[in-house]
Amino acid sequence: MAHPQNSPRGLFAKNRIDTGSQSLTYNSTGLILGGALFVSGQTTVGKVSANSTAIILPNSVRVGTKATYLSSDSTGVKLGARYISTNTTGNTNT
Repeated sequence: MAHPQNSPRGLFAKNRIDTGSQSLTYNSTGLILGGALFVSGQTTVGKVSANSTAIILPNSVRVGTKATYLSSDSTGVKLGARYISTNTTGNTNT
């Protein structure tokens, strides 16, 4: 049997979902999260966010089941225990 689309069992949400002070919205190209995304409840290691220039990943990222992590510190970007760097003649790692 048909039921009205404005009832709780009808159309769930038309434009957004609010949870506390954060909202989940959309536009013609994708889903928009109002704040950072915390993966598996991890507020530091699992925090994924963005600013006006880039997506900001946690300080340490593992790809698949590999034991080597991509990370960074005040010196630069590291793959495992080695820094990734470049010079004027080509790519090199140190």
